[in-house]
Amino acid sequence: MANEGFDVKPGMTISYIIKDVNNKNALKRYVSVDSFNGKFDIEKYTDMMVRAAFSILQPFGITEKAIYNLIGKNR
Repeated sequence: MANEGFDVKPGMTISYIIKDVNNKNALKRYVSVDSFNGKFDIEKYTDMMVRAAFSILQPFGITEKAIYNLIGKNR
């Protein structure tokens, strides 16, 4: 965030988008919401969504694999 010109201080709340979580350049993995250009890491957000859904649905016997199948992704 600081490399984008934002004055970031400890304890501040920041908003960011994951662009490419696996990028070797750490500065290119995330972007501030203000600098967002519409491109994001859909695989990472899909994984986070499945994990969140699984934590809610697990008591009902739903597996992560079943959730991936429902959204058309095989894992």
